[in-house]
Amino acid sequence: MQAGNMSIEHIGNAVYLNRDQWGDKRACISDYPGLLDEVQRYTWTLKTGNHPYLWCGKLNSSLHKFVLSYIYGEDKLENMLANDNIIEHLDNDGLNCSYDNLHIISSDYNKAKAFTIDKKLNSYKNIPSYVTDVYYSHEKQVYQMQVFFNRDIFFEKQSGIPIQSFYFQYDAFPYLYIDWLYLLESLKKSEFDIKTIHAQKVFAEKRPLINLEENEKDHVIIERDGHLYLRLNPDGGDKAAFMVKTVYKDLGE
Repeated sequence: MQAGNMSIEHIGNAVYLNRDQWGDKRACISDYPGLLDEVQRYTWTLKTGNHPYLWCGKLNSSLHKFVLSYIYGEDKLENMLANDNIIEHLDNDGLNCSYDNLHIISSDYNKAKAFTIDKKLNSYKNIPSYVTDVYYSHEKQVYQMQVFFNRDIFFEKQSGIPIQSFYFQYDAFPYLYIDWLYLLESLKKSEFDIKTIHAQKVFAEKRPLINLEENEKDHVIIERDGHLYLRLNPDGGDKAAFMVKTVYKDLGE
């Protein structure tokens, strides 16, 4: 879909944007009521460098600050940014301005994350045994770390049903930071001790068990009742399949 000089694509709860000036870069915002219309009122220029981001000269504002102002209001956002606080992109992508990727943390924690977590996220090149993603719910005011397993992990072996994901919720960034760094460091040995986790709430999700039909045995994507499932095969071969990133899942509590 084309709107003015900006191309727009809706995927799930996200809106992806592109302009010719951005080249092959795409920005992302949440599909939040009225937000896209406001973003389209202005021209956004790509600022390149180690961490590309979008800037509007007319507003003298970045896109990530603009979208947080839209949900909180300018005055409240300025108060939130006082005392040397900054807007953090949790996945370290300055073009991902979706609400679940943005939160305000202290400058000190931003620097600590940059020299530890962000470096580890960029340095791990192997097929991961598990994927770790972090999101922030502005509605619930909690961080949610999602851990998805590419291999079968049994929380209770006698059950015979593997765990697909853990969801850890935090009400403060320092607790999240400790666990996030620990989980990334534990990727090398492909295991971690859940008893060390500092989350206020922990949720587990069982992996769906699907009996394959004869004509599905060579398929990577399996469909059941209108839902698509990825058939994991992280150990390689002609049809290697594994997760590298999750999307935010609202647990509905």
